[in-house]
Amino acid sequence: MRIIKYLLAFQNMTTTDINSLIFFLFLVIFITYTLFKNRVSRESYEWTLYGRKLNFYHVAFLIVGTLVGGASTIGTTQMAYEYGAPSLIFTFSSAFACLILGIFFSYKLRESESITVIELIGKRFGENTRKYLSFFALAGIFLQTVAQMIAASSIIRANMKVSFETSIVVTSFFIFFFIVLFGIKGASFLGQYKFYMLYIILALSLIIIFKKGFYFIQTNLNEYGFARGLKDTLSTILGVLSTQTYLQAIFAAKDIKHARNGSLLAALIIPPVGLGFYLIGIYMKYNRPDIQITSDVLPIFIQTYIPFGISSIFLVFIFIISIGTASGLFLGTLTMLFEDHLKIYYKKVSDNPIFFYRIAGLILIIISSMITLNVKSGILEWSFLSMGLRGSSIFLPLIIIIFNLRYGKKASFLIYALPILYIIYTLISKLKA
Repeated sequence: MRIIKYLLAFQNMTTTDINSLIFFLFLVIFITYTLFKNRVSRESYEWTLYGRKLNFYHVAFLIVGTLVGGASTIGTTQMAYEYGAPSLIFTFSSAFACLILGIFFSYKLRESESITVIELIGKRFGENTRKYLSFFALAGIFLQTVAQMIAASSIIRANMKVSFETSIVVTSFFIFFFIVLFGIKGASFLGQYKFYMLYIILALSLIIIFKKGFYFIQTNLNEYGFARGLKDTLSTILGVLSTQTYLQAIFAAKDIKHARNGSLLAALIIPPVGLGFYLIGIYMKYNRPDIQITSDVLPIFIQTYIPFGISSIFLVFIFIISIGTASGLFLGTLTMLFEDHLKIYYKKVSDNPIFFYRIAGLILIIISSMITLNVKSGILEWSFLSMGLRGSSIFLPLIIIIFNLRYGKKASFLIYALPILYIIYTLISKLKA
């Protein structure tokens, strides 16, 4: 402690400055380690599916690494602070979806030897349906990247004391770095370390909360609305089961057994995360009811209650957790753009797929940044909207394929109508609100 005091006196650095320095240095160390740990493949098949060599735990880490991010951590804490129990909807519904994915979906998906879910749908319903649904599926994944960028940028703001605009630029750089360089291998790698980070953060945070005295379990479902809660639950379940990024983990598994077991392991890992961050949000509601920007609740908790130095490392963890999810979502988006569009209509891109991924990734990240700079909505609000759009466009045709159901004109009409109906319903709900 004396050494720290001498350094502070010598360099006139405040505690905040030291925390910012630790945050920056630890982030640099993690990036350097990532570069040495992962080699960049120049093969499209390796970049998107890792040669279909993922073990069950790699499958689980890829799913958890992409599914559990800013929405499950910062977003859950934010919603717990605002509404209470409804904040558990996202993580518990996600876990239930992983359970369904493992028990009912994994066999048919892995057996298909597909690269994208849209490709699988196209085999059954034709190219016109494939192109039509691909637009909505891509839009749905893209929307969730906004939620992750809001979450990650809040960490940069809290630590580096920079403007919202600057935090978005920094966040965009790291998303580009992780996904464009490393592909699916990098996403699985991040997922593995995110798992350790999450449980370390939660263990220490909950010890601190209960030592200080935790007496309140807040439930405010009436204010949130039962209909809204039901809609968000269904949106999340259907969205997870309809998202390229999560299904890509199944496509990349060694075999059906590893695909199934990986999904089931993910279903076990996710619920404790949601419950832990819910408790942090409730604790902050009763101890810091003055917070105006509710997406900053988790960073404020960490900076206030986690010991000096460790708090900066924890904030790096949360930042990486959010970046990992955004990177995984971009991975799914780029895979669909390449496999379902450019590879079909512009065959020359197949000669240099990694160049395409880098250029397209940069363009998408810039667009996401521009959107994020102009939004004010909550993190989970964007996530639920995204999940609903994906579910309404992909789930019905996927169910028909998984269970080999017969379908007629009514089902074909619904396949085309559902995403439009969901958008109309969402717009009407927003206007009423």
